[in-house]
Amino acid sequence: MQPQDHKQKVGIVTDSSVCLARSLVQEYDIHIIPFQLLWDGEVYLDGEDMTRPEFFQRLSQDGDPPTTAQPLPESFAEMYEKVAQEAESILSLHIPESLSTTIQVARLMAREASVPVHVMSTGTAGPGLGLVALAAARAAKAGASLRQISAVAKACSQRVGLYIVMETLKYLNRGGRIGQAAALVGTRLSIQPVLQLKEGRIHVTAVVRNRERAKERMLDEMERRVGSCAISTVIFHAIALDEAQELAQQIRQRFQCIESWTMEFTPVVGVHTGPGSLGVAFCLQDA
Repeated sequence: MQPQDHKQKVGIVTDSSVCLARSLVQEYDIHIIPFQLLWDGEVYLDGEDMTRPEFFQRLSQDGDPPTTAQPLPESFAEMYEKVAQEAESILSLHIPESLSTTIQVARLMAREASVPVHVMSTGTAGPGLGLVALAAARAAKAGASLRQISAVAKACSQRVGLYIVMETLKYLNRGGRIGQAAALVGTRLSIQPVLQLKEGRIHVTAVVRNRERAKERMLDEMERRVGSCAISTVIFHAIALDEAQELAQQIRQRFQCIESWTMEFTPVVGVHTGPGSLGVAFCLQDA
């Protein structure tokens, strides 16, 4: 615990839908509140009670996948008070209300915190949220104010893009977050949609005939958005490491990546994407 007169200005809090390398979480003091996974009558804390490989192995074998639940109010209360011991204020970054009611709980508990807490919807999730949280945490470490860091996070969220291909839409459909892709559920055609998370909702960017073409189309769509801009990227997957590494290499060759990470989905996101999912999140850097 830091002495009162040596507190940092702003602490960064987010939820476990964030997909960010553990080394970055530790380096930049990003505090993560876990979602709940409800599976066969048991409650698991996302990212704490089960490793990612264990989760996806069980998900691929279990015919009855888990459901997810928002973090408990007391989890927010405890985290805010923990961070308040180290920081004068808190920026709490979360997925949008269109995907979860988590932010509503965050806003409620923020009123009870002993330091000012600004709760912000990032409009993105998973590795997109991770990139926003990282930008905010870097600004916090540089000594920026709560107002300045909030502006950094907002600007970053507007420059983030996320594309994904899935082996099946059944997990997304079961979770009720399928958006425009609902029109493709139940089709008898052999298709592979390319999905985009934009402004908190799932959009169908393209529909192609096979996975290889889907990956090519994903990069084509990404190029239309990125152009020649410098970017940070997170290549993410669910039990598809070889494909993810190949995709990461293609992205580094094709785009101006100033930094790039490859990682597996967190369980709470993997519940809705299913095994075999593959994608990329990116953030355009300031000009």
